[in-house]
Amino acid sequence: MSSLFITSASSSFFELMTLAEMRTQYAAMMTDRHSHDMYTIVAFEKADGFFYSGFKEYEIATNTLFFIPPGQVHQILNLSSDASGGTLFFTEDYFFKLPPDLCRVVKYKLFSKVESNQYRQLRVEGNLRIKEDFDRIRFRLSSPLEGRLQNDYLGSALSMLLLDVIENCNNFNSNDSAIANRDMKVYMDFLECVERNFKQIHIVDRIVQDMDVSLSTLIRSVKAVSNRTPASILNERIIQEAQLLLCRNPEMRVKEIGFLL
Repeated sequence: MSSLFITSASSSFFELMTLAEMRTQYAAMMTDRHSHDMYTIVAFEKADGFFYSGFKEYEIATNTLFFIPPGQVHQILNLSSDASGGTLFFTEDYFFKLPPDLCRVVKYKLFSKVESNQYRQLRVEGNLRIKEDFDRIRFRLSSPLEGRLQNDYLGSALSMLLLDVIENCNNFNSNDSAIANRDMKVYMDFLECVERNFKQIHIVDRIVQDMDVSLSTLIRSVKAVSNRTPASILNERIIQEAQLLLCRNPEMRVKEIGFLL
């Protein structure tokens, strides 16, 4: 299967499309492996099929949302003909309405590349709130405000949507509910450090040198939050990047990928 990679022509981008519009304009992209240089939320109100994200397979169900960070390869297969929902694309700058610490937590909960689940299942009582959030965004995109007011409105509406998702989904780990939790802070610091350094540093002992914690504290905190080891997370991120390179360049040899990583 060939690979299709779509990028935004603008440094700032915000767009909401229905599944019907996606099928009409980007049918080939939806069923082929592809990635975007922006954040993507795919919401299925009613659907059956399979969603591939980060080289993992998930079953699509009613009231399911998928959160795709920039650069993550994804693909939709066997989507039912009566599927309904929408896809929201936006760039980093639209996070600006969230306070920095809260923005960091939201990104970890919804857009982490090393989380075991890329999908969220809405509770029945939360479905209406999320639908209202999407409708609010859709209305404002169709009736834009003047100048900076439009971006301010969309940034605020996005913040409300993301926070409503966190409050109204079934499959959030109860461990990550405390924003001020010390283990959570260490874990998020580690994920950010991995993202900055995984192409050059492949050993946790060296990663921890860029953090203000001991190796034993890092291991304990990462285990408490994710039930995983720092080494397994670092290795997974390296493997993800190798898979991405192969997806983009099928002719590459293992030695060439090893050289880049």
